[in-house]
Amino acid sequence: MLQIVDPFRGVDLFSVLIKLVLAVVLGSAIGMERSYKNRPAGVRTHMLVSSGAAIASMTGIYLYLVAGVPTDITRISASVVSGLSFLGVGTIIVTKNYSVKGLTTAAGLWVSGIIGLCIGAGFYEGAIVSTALVLFTEGILSKIKNNMTHDLQFTVEILTKRKEALDEVMRSFKRNHGSITNLRIIAANDEEEQNYYLAFLSVRASANANKQKMLEEAMAVDGVVEFTELEELDES
Repeated sequence: MLQIVDPFRGVDLFSVLIKLVLAVVLGSAIGMERSYKNRPAGVRTHMLVSSGAAIASMTGIYLYLVAGVPTDITRISASVVSGLSFLGVGTIIVTKNYSVKGLTTAAGLWVSGIIGLCIGAGFYEGAIVSTALVLFTEGILSKIKNNMTHDLQFTVEILTKRKEALDEVMRSFKRNHGSITNLRIIAANDEEEQNYYLAFLSVRASANANKQKMLEEAMAVDGVVEFTELEELDES
């Protein structure tokens, strides 16, 4: 522990000001990284979460040490942790092709709240180190992940007049060493009472597979009316 900050771990006025300023600074640092990547929760959201959690933590300590209220000083903090989970859910988006976006932002919001609790309790060292680790994870590790070689994963939207055409499309992917990881089919009729099948296929293949060839063969299947590759969203 850093003994130099020991006088500022309490709930006196000067300590409270330091804690709130530090909570705003660390929360904003995480939020700036999210804003740079155009994520739904940015600087203001992370700043409010971090400072709010710090206030909650200090309130529990104040009630016990200053006001003399016989209470569990961790109860308020525990409630904050539970509330952060619900807040994080609001940043998670599931698209129509069942890809997920926002998990990293939700986790970052949750950690920002925990960092705020650390600051409110006077655990400055833990808050600062945690913020550095979050920024490293969301920034540096994200770049490393993007440069790594991954298996091909893509989702296509297919409209056909015959269900047999969908079977042939799936067989064409398998012939090209692709595997179907997810399939959703919607049957519908048009104004002329003709049957149509709308399918969403998620396909996985090795990194060295010829994606263009796979798509061209699938598009050429007899009975395919429309064929669209859907944009994959980053889960972060």
